[in-house]
Parts: sequence; C-alpha cells; structure tokens
Amino acid sequence: MDVFNPSLGRLVDDNRQEVEEIAPQQMPDGRNVARSTRTDSIDLDNQVQHFGLIYYGTHPDGREERTVHAFPFRYFFRYEIEHLLARSGFEVEALYCDFDRSLLGAKYPGELVFVARKA
Repeated sequence: MDVFNPSLGRLVDDNRQEVEEIAPQQMPDGRNVARSTRTDSIDLDNQVQHFGLIYYGTHPDGREERTVHAFPFRYFFRYEIEHLLARSGFEVEALYCDFDRSLLGAKYPGELVFVARKA
C-alpha cells in the first residue's frame, strides 16, 4: 500500500507560492512540459490539502499553454495507516519511503510504502 507522506513544514507554512517540481522535459510530440505544485489551502482538522498541479507546455511552434488540475487531497500519517491496517486484520511486515525499498526517513517527505499481510 502506498500513500503520500506529507511534509510537516509545508502543512504549517502559510506561503502558498507555486513551487516548480519538475523541470521542463521534452515529450514525444515535441512539446516541452514543466510541472509546478501549489497548495491553495489546508484543512488541518480534516487533514485535507486543496492542491493543484500546474503544467506549463511549450509547443514546437512556440504556442504556450497552462493547465491546472486542482483537487482536494486527503493525507495520512504513518500511525493512522498502521492502525487502519491492524483494524482490518493486516500485519505490517515492512515500511519504506520509496518503491526502491529505501528505509523510512531516507527520503523526506517521500512516500509511505507499506508491505502488509493478512494476520
């Protein structure tokens, strides 16, 4: 099971600036596409970020486009997932921060990748 591991610093930071996440990359159709992220608001009580992925594309003919995919994003913490798995009859065998099996904490925020089996 894979869930997003939230950055505590970004949860409490009031800076709602757009952050470049992926530098421009050439697509097979010749476009260059970059991606930024933006958190518009955070509902700490319900653990929901109102989040946006912003794509900037430049076509070979010079045309530019901006596409925004905005959505509410529920985040979980490690111990919540461990609790929910246990309540569902699963036992956590391993926990990683990436699919390359990096130990938790090796990459931050990274992911929360749980390996669990039915108990």
